[in-house]
Order: sequence, then structure tokens, then C-alpha cells
Amino acid sequence: MNKVESGHQVQHNSLEQKNYSMSEKLEFSKQDRWEGTQLTEIVEELKLTADTVAKEPREYIIKGEVTAANLYELTLLPFEISIDENNGRLVLGTGLDTSAAHDWNFEAKRRPERAKVSFHTHPVIDGVAVNTPSLNDLYIQLTRAHNNLNTSIIGTQDGLLVFTYYLDSADSVATQTAEYKKMSSAVDEMQSLQKKLYAHQINFAEAVLQQRKLFEESGLLVFEARWDESEKIEKVLDMFR
Repeated sequence: MNKVESGHQVQHNSLEQKNYSMSEKLEFSKQDRWEGTQLTEIVEELKLTADTVAKEPREYIIKGEVTAANLYELTLLPFEISIDENNGRLVLGTGLDTSAAHDWNFEAKRRPERAKVSFHTHPVIDGVAVNTPSLNDLYIQLTRAHNNLNTSIIGTQDGLLVFTYYLDSADSVATQTAEYKKMSSAVDEMQSLQKKLYAHQINFAEAVLQQRKLFEESGLLVFEARWDESEKIEKVLDMFR
């Protein structure tokens, strides 16, 4: 539903950042000299250069604390932002309005699959708050579940969503089967919604509303915290620590 040159550093407004070409592979474990930047500074940088970021995707290593205020500010940007753990460090990347990574940036697209924590934002699109995972989000989380990574996080202007696409092996076979059917049925219906949207049979706002309903009823939603629910927000922030 959601409508970097290697080998040397690029300085922009005193912040450390890197741009990577299509043919080059990110190997952050070898980039020890890249010390990272405070998330507050990164947010301010992205706010000042938002008009060009979509054409010039950026990645940063985060140094220091991730705060609720930082995450909320990221949801106000007109493009998706991802934060994924990689070799013990948090990597922030910029995407497009409907994707957390550019299609050619294969490393960024696959990073969530093995990240101990995986977060991305959903910006407001055409005045609609996309407060539900996309089908692609669910497919990525299914891959994460195969790697024993059971949840992902989405940030919207309303708050934070923790979601899953996972069956608890401790549950009985009957329970797992029932849960799998429920989740699979919801995903099938989301695929149908997407086809209707592409065929202009429903509008974007209606598609998001219906998908949110399926998301809530399917067992895919684990936890939700609005920005004014400080105790719940703190539980999500613990996942970054």
C-alpha cells in the first residue's frame, strides 16, 4: 500500500553520510572509521534537504539515543525512512514516498531481513495517514520470522505499530493452523484490495481503511502506541536499545 560512492566520505552540512552507486555493496562491518551521527542532527539535515533527498538517497549510522521525538519528526518527512540494526549499529536510510528503499539499492532492501530491530515510517500520502503495513512489509516480516526475528515497527504521525507475521511454535498445532489461516486470509484480502486500487475500483483512502481493518482482525497487529502514550512508546523504544 505504501503509494548510496563507497570508499570515501561525503560531507554535507558537517554531517557524515554516504551515497552508494548501484554496482557497489555496503559492508558496514568494514566501515569502522565511520563513527556515526546523532539522530537529532540527521533529522534536522533531512528536514532542510527534503526536496532533494528522494533523488539523492542517503544512509547514516546513528550514534547515541533514539528518542520518541526523533521518530515522530521522521514521520513528518515526505518519504519513508528506515532504521535497521546492522552488525550492532543502527543504520538510517532514506527512501521514496511509497518505499523505504530505492529499487536499485539491494543492500538496503534486504537489510531488514536479518536486522535485530527493523523500523520504517509511513508518510501521509494524498492526505491519508497510512497506519497499516503494506503487503511488502508483511512479506519482509515473513522472511524475518524465518530468521527468528518476530516483529517489525512502523512509525506514522499517529504513533508506532509493532506487527508480526509469525506463528509461535509453543502453541498447539491446531492453534498454529488456525492462526496461519487467519493471517493468510487477511493477506489474500489485502492482495485483492491492491488489485481493486490499481483498477481504480476503490480510492486510496478507502483501501487504507479496509486494509487497516483486516490488519486489526488478523492477529498481525502485536502492539500499538500513540505518541501521547509515553509508557507504551517507551516499550517500543526499548527495542532500539
